[in-house]
Amino acid sequence: MSWLHPLIRGTNPIGTIVAFPYGGGGLNALNFLAKGVPPGLDVWGVLLPGRPGRWQEPAATRMDQVVPPIVATLKALPRRPLVLAGHSLGAAIAHAVAETLTREGRPPLGLVVSGRRAPHLPPNRPPVWELDDAGLDQELRHLGGTPPEVLADRDLMDLMRPLLRADFTLSDSYRVAAPAPLPLDLVALAGDADTTVTVDEVAAWETVQAHSFQRQTMKGGHFFIQENPDDYVRLIHSLFLKNALAASSTGEPLS
Repeated sequence: MSWLHPLIRGTNPIGTIVAFPYGGGGLNALNFLAKGVPPGLDVWGVLLPGRPGRWQEPAATRMDQVVPPIVATLKALPRRPLVLAGHSLGAAIAHAVAETLTREGRPPLGLVVSGRRAPHLPPNRPPVWELDDAGLDQELRHLGGTPPEVLADRDLMDLMRPLLRADFTLSDSYRVAAPAPLPLDLVALAGDADTTVTVDEVAAWETVQAHSFQRQTMKGGHFFIQENPDDYVRLIHSLFLKNALAASSTGEPLS
């Protein structure tokens, strides 16, 4: 079983970006992050169980099923500057991984979270995984991001719903009542037309950092990263380069 898969490998890499998929997403949902990568960066995608490549494994419903093996895999990589990036469910997992790495003395240099309320905020909707099939499909239409032809394919949806229910369980149950401030650069992104996660809920991520915080609002709904992929990628790359240059200039140990 492999939790990390390379999206692009840099020549003589000086740093690493690790991307976490949103609910229902596999590596194909992360491939766009490899476009326009500056030389010297490795970009890895997290492959969660229940996706293509790990179909035979049950999808996770708890953070303690995914965070420890991801952390162990990251700690086995060469020690270079590290930026974690995740959208929606991916943001929650990325935050949980960043917290664990920090506790173990290996904090990442940066964390990019998008389309996700701050981890200390309570859920803003009833549990999605408890909905019947029609209700689940309606929630997917409301979120956007799922092609209409997929929602219209009854057989495909019958195959996908168990994974989606597991992902909603994992996502909606993640809450940290008093998250410890993280010693890293944190960037939180919101969609200006996102009706499921408000700009204020994204802005509340500011309480989670102890170094620097930046919030940006981008055009689009919940899946604004699909609508503005180039802007999203440029932001992640610039955050990495800023952190890497700062670390190298101060002589601080790299994650």
